[in-house]
Parts: sequence; C-alpha cells; structure tokens
Amino acid sequence: MNNDIQAAAGKFYIGDSAAAPRAEIEYHIDQDGQMVIEHTRVAESERGQGLGLLL
Repeated sequence: MNNDIQAAAGKFYIGDSAAAPRAEIEYHIDQDGQMVIEHTRVAESERGQGLGLLL
C-alpha cells in the first residue's frame, strides 16, 4: 500500500481518496496564520502501522 501523503482542502491524508482515507489530519489556518489541528483519524484496520506519525 502507498503511504504517500496527499493534500485536500483543510486536510492531509494517506489513502486513495480524501473521501475515504486510511488516515487523516484535519486543520484550519487561524487569523494569525497558524495551523490549528482540529481532528486526526486512523482507520481501525490501519492502527499500529505508524500512519498517524507520518502525518
């Protein structure tokens, strides 16, 4: 499986599709230009493989 990090609006993800990622980190940029992490998720079947760390 490919562990390349992809970008979509407001998120980085690993997987073939932003709609169904294997792992993702969602964010927004605040008024000071700082990235604020809102949510992280790793699919249950992918846990323990270091995908969250890659993100």
